[in-house]
Amino acid sequence: MAETQRVTPGPRTRSVWRTRTWSFAALLAVLASLWGCASLPAPLAFHSTDAIRTSQLEWRGDKSGAAWLKRHYRVVVDVRVDPSNAVSRLTYHGLRARFGAGRGDEVVRVLTPKRAIPVGTRARVVRKNIVRPVKVTSARHESGGVDPEQRAWTLRFPPLAVGEVLEVITRFDIPGTLVTDARPLGVKDAPTGELLVSYHVPTSAVGQIGVEGHRVRPVVANKDGYRVMGLLLNDVPASGPRMVPYVRYVTRNASPRNYDQLYANSWAFVVQNYQREFSERTIKLRENATLPLKATEASLEGLKKAYRWVRDRIQRADALRAHWSAGQPLPANMMRNNLTATDKVHLLHWLIEGSGLRHEIAMGRSRRYPRTSVRLPAPGLFDAPLLYVSSFKLWLDPACQACVAGQVRPSLRGRQAIIVVGSQGVGTIHTLPR
Repeated sequence: MAETQRVTPGPRTRSVWRTRTWSFAALLAVLASLWGCASLPAPLAFHSTDAIRTSQLEWRGDKSGAAWLKRHYRVVVDVRVDPSNAVSRLTYHGLRARFGAGRGDEVVRVLTPKRAIPVGTRARVVRKNIVRPVKVTSARHESGGVDPEQRAWTLRFPPLAVGEVLEVITRFDIPGTLVTDARPLGVKDAPTGELLVSYHVPTSAVGQIGVEGHRVRPVVANKDGYRVMGLLLNDVPASGPRMVPYVRYVTRNASPRNYDQLYANSWAFVVQNYQREFSERTIKLRENATLPLKATEASLEGLKKAYRWVRDRIQRADALRAHWSAGQPLPANMMRNNLTATDKVHLLHWLIEGSGLRHEIAMGRSRRYPRTSVRLPAPGLFDAPLLYVSSFKLWLDPACQACVAGQVRPSLRGRQAIIVVGSQGVGTIHTLPR
């Protein structure tokens, strides 16, 4: 059955958060009033103007600028015998009130999985009982969020006058079964009066939800063939740049019509995408060429020589920003001085393999993203390829041109890394050297 998890936060800080404790019945009543039947796609229904006015009058937080009266996220996880036929759905419903004068557009930001497809957005401005529709003035997205394989959507709307409330409903389709989702509890631009995050998981699947960086226990209940995993918080402060605390959901496995499917049951399992790049594709990228450097000895000095040779190869200006799966044919791109960080890991892997020295390939999670809980295995959480030689306890980051063997680039120092390819330790998480 579905699991809940309570993750111990880091050092305690002063907080003004208040957490409501909900029984299963109370949570389901709230969800039903907001979304209707869980077994059907949620209708895009606005709140009543009276309910909006009540939320506005009850706001007791900062009134010098804007505030989010409500932010609701509902995710429906779909599972099918053929996973390619599944379509999971994310619906966001927000109320943004303007209490003090602002500058520029009103901005709504929504994190989605990278493959999410926008379906539609409806918005209106409410002032007491007067309502007028508004349209998005611009919409764009960029990579990144809590995790590397997320996309941050930015929707802009015309500025609000003091006393007005912007109500926005936007929906995304997510092809396939949603395996993992993560979102910060706070947003950067304003505090939130009420935050509701819910995941609706078919009873034929096993899901897990946890919170990193805040002491709160999600509620799990059954309704209409779904397990509803909910998190409801009040008085959520604006978040800092690190996007902590955050909530994560993971689909462990599913068995639609008794057809067993594994998605994220262990760290060793979820590294398969990385393994395809650094185990299966790496041979193809060599294009049957001869070893570009005479095989070095299987010694520490031989290893450092190979590392320096790869590190000092000219690389692309965007070498550290290129996606980890964008490995290129090595011989041609060495000649063109067109190597990425991924290419340099492939190249050094080739040389070390030629020496016969046992080593592993790893993926690091850079400082751009908050630390992840080791108790919630999920795919797509790491963004920086590295190598590790266990016999010398040496990490190698050949794209860091200022690093000696054993050092990693500043954005990775003290961060997490997972072994993805090698003869031992696949799926184990390490802390990188500082």
